[in-house]
Parts: sequence; structure tokens; C-alpha cells
Amino acid sequence: MITVYSLAVTGGQALAYAIGSIFNLVSQGWRYMFAFGAIPALIQVALFPIYPETPRHLIYRNQTADAIMVLQQIYPQAPPSDIQTLVQTIQDDVNRSVSFDQGIRRACWSWKQLHTVPSHLRSLITACGLMALQQLSGFNSLMYYSATLFNIMGFSKPIEAGLIVSGTNFIFTALSLKFVDLGRRRLLIGTVWGLPVALAMAAGAFSKINIDTNLELVATPPLWAKVLAIISFAVFVAFYAIALGNVPWLANEFLALEVRAVGTAMLTMVCCMWFHLS
Repeated sequence: MITVYSLAVTGGQALAYAIGSIFNLVSQGWRYMFAFGAIPALIQVALFPIYPETPRHLIYRNQTADAIMVLQQIYPQAPPSDIQTLVQTIQDDVNRSVSFDQGIRRACWSWKQLHTVPSHLRSLITACGLMALQQLSGFNSLMYYSATLFNIMGFSKPIEAGLIVSGTNFIFTALSLKFVDLGRRRLLIGTVWGLPVALAMAAGAFSKINIDTNLELVATPPLWAKVLAIISFAVFVAFYAIALGNVPWLANEFLALEVRAVGTAMLTMVCCMWFHLS
């Protein structure tokens, strides 16, 4: 589900670049872009009355019959025995979660366990380390400033060129759906080496693109340098999206259930901290 969420985010980014390239040609086009951003939110608000509650929430509220109805809507071909088995699985998980939910005292206990129990500490360091690596890779800078970089290189339509970055990100995030459960460690090791290689390619390309302190071209760069820069961007994003873009968000699975809530909060804190620093 986390990878599907990432797919929705990257798809939205690609769509935003496409819409931006259209409104870039319109006077005050950014105003229309902001207005378009409200449309999905309004649609979601309008659909709230017909959204069913999640089965987990219903079971947590002891509304098991309603949970069964929702599960039957989700799995219309499933026999009643499978639905009952799924309800029991959710019930057991809810019971375990409730047993760990004891407010601030439980949170303090979990914090202490994460830092004093060696197995929990190793899991926490691994999960937070993966998240820090994701944020420090430089992907956010490339994603947010790709149009600026293409403009520096002399492209007449830098926003359209930025679709190369967002489109590659979306395509390889979709590919990760197929491979993410085949071995996340193997997937990371098999792809993370591509990031420094792509950055080295970009450095070689930009060494031949001369700009002044105002980020304006001093001279027309050679065609091969522009092509190499585009290829390096695409390679970097592809290797990032297929593993490093998703796997750190799945790293909370390293944490034992009794400390997972606090550990996940720390994982998210590392993401936000390094995101702002990078």
C-alpha cells in the first residue's frame, strides 16, 4: 500500500508538470494552476458521505457486522469463510495494538526500549539510516529544480523538459510495485550504486556548461553535454525510484510491534529533518 501511495504521489507530480507546461504559456497561468489544485480536494470532500469506513476502524469500534459488509464489497467473490478469517486476523491485530496503547507512559517506555534494547536499537538505526540516505541522495533538489536546470542548459521549454524527470520517476515507481516484495535488501543493493554513477555523469556534463554567477549561459554548451545531462538525470531518477524512493518508508517493518509507533514517528522525523536540510 505504501508503494501504491508513492505511485499516486509520483503520478500527481508528473501530471502537475504536464499541467504546468500548458499554463506556462498563459498569462497569470499560475493562478489557474492553484485553482486546479483545489478540484481533487473538492471531489474528495463531495465523496466523503459515500466512503465506507475501513474494516479495521469498524472492528476497533466493535462494529463487526459493518466490517463484514465492507469486506464483502471489497472482495465480492470471496466465500464467507475467507471473510470470517480476514475479520479474525484484523481483530487479533487490533487487540494487539490496543494492548500497546497506553498513552504517554507507553510512549516513554517505547522510547526507552528503542534506545536500550540492542535489537530495537539496531532496527531503529537501520530504518532511520535508510531514510536519511533517501533524503540526502539529492533527489528532492533534482525534482524541484529540474526546470531551472534545464533552463540553465539553454532549453527553450524547460518545464516540458522537466517531464523527463517526473515521468521517469512515475514509470519506475510503477515498476517497483512488481519487484518490491521480491527482496528489498537485494533491490537496494542492486540499484543504489546507480546514484553516484549518474551524479558523476551529470558532473561531467555540467563541467562543459559554462554559466556565470547569475546562472546564465556564458556560451552555448555542446550538444553532447546537454544530452549527457538529460541521460544522467533519467538514470539517477530511475535508480532512485525503483528502490530508494519506496523502501525506506517500508523500513518500519524492521521494528517490533511494541515499539513500532514511536519508531515510525522517529523515522518520519528523520525524513522531515533531512528534507529541510537538503
